[in-house]
Amino acid sequence: MQFELRNLSYNHQYSDEIQISINLTAKVMAELDSCHSRAKIQDLMNELHEVNPRKYCFPADMNAKSFFMHLVHQGALHKESVDRFVCPIPSFRAYLMDRGGI
Repeated sequence: MQFELRNLSYNHQYSDEIQISINLTAKVMAELDSCHSRAKIQDLMNELHEVNPRKYCFPADMNAKSFFMHLVHQGALHKESVDRFVCPIPSFRAYLMDRGGI
């Protein structure tokens, strides 16, 4: 029952924008331990997109800045300190990485 409730919650947080950009999202989640400032996360997104825009795409009408803010809004990223962002729920981080094949 608890597993089902958790997945229901994650499915609610898993927006269409995250689904469109799941490879990008998963890679950001995987790199959070070493890449945790707003600037570094947005730079990572831009670098991945430049290298392989089909695999690491942004949702329509979004860029690194707006997609970063979307991840914050959906609860995938949370401001832990002045310029350190984390995924506040380790199992949600694992869920997103799994959905992206990591």
